[in-house]
Amino acid sequence: MASFERITLNESLTLSEVEKYIHCAHSMLYYTGELKGDTLHYALMQMRMDGLFGFPGGECNGKINSVHEIVSNLNRELAEEICFDIEGDCVTENDYLFTHRWWYEKENKFFILHFFAKKIEKETFEAIESNHMKAEHFPKESLGLIRVPIFNDNNQHAKQWYAKFAANFEKQLFAGNAKQQLFEAIEKLKLKY
Repeated sequence: MASFERITLNESLTLSEVEKYIHCAHSMLYYTGELKGDTLHYALMQMRMDGLFGFPGGECNGKINSVHEIVSNLNRELAEEICFDIEGDCVTENDYLFTHRWWYEKENKFFILHFFAKKIEKETFEAIESNHMKAEHFPKESLGLIRVPIFNDNNQHAKQWYAKFAANFEKQLFAGNAKQQLFEAIEKLKLKY
């Protein structure tokens, strides 16, 4: 089992030697809505070409020395993978949540995994769902998108249904630490309460 160690953003920026470190950035895009009067959230995930669930994003190009470079690379990846390149609605430094370090034996390098979460409007979310097949890297990297519902625990109507969904969804295979990123993001953003 791979071990993903939480590190600070400042620490991650000192790990810039491309011979030793590969920086990657991914983002959870989500919106808040209602179901029968109760609050719910939908997070966007993708089915990758390797059959694993993950978040859109990917490897950062070159040496990483600043958060700006990470965000730039992430927005490039989001445009390439899912056609998310809406001017004025891109991921920013303010959307940063956390970073993990992971030793990848096959590459003999550390992967530095930066994670962001961007709250978007329902209309933007639906536009991404409608347009993602026009993305440059579809279907080379992303085979399709899925909505992951995140329900309020107080929603009695949805509680039983959501428990079944969550139990089955957690059995899926996830890329890297995508499942951990999802649960940590839900907790940090207080989406489930």
